[in-house]
Amino acid sequence: MLAALRDGGVTPELKRCPASGSTATGRWYRLAGTTSMKPAYLSIQTQCSGKPCELYVLTAGDTLPALAAPQAPLYTEQCSGR
Repeated sequence: MLAALRDGGVTPELKRCPASGSTATGRWYRLAGTTSMKPAYLSIQTQCSGKPCELYVLTAGDTLPALAAPQAPLYTEQCSGR
């Protein structure tokens, strides 16, 4: 998915990832591209209830979507090098 976005001229920038030691698997990317592209975030989930899956959620807007209270401690926005 990310390679296809890059091939299409869209730059995905990792903005939220699993916290160290967390069992969470989701990642959120801010999508940037041409000047006519509206801001958006793409969430990619690779585990669903402990089983492999592919879940993609595209959210329009310039603000990273909020997490539900039980999910918040599982993730960090300090993703440099991950």
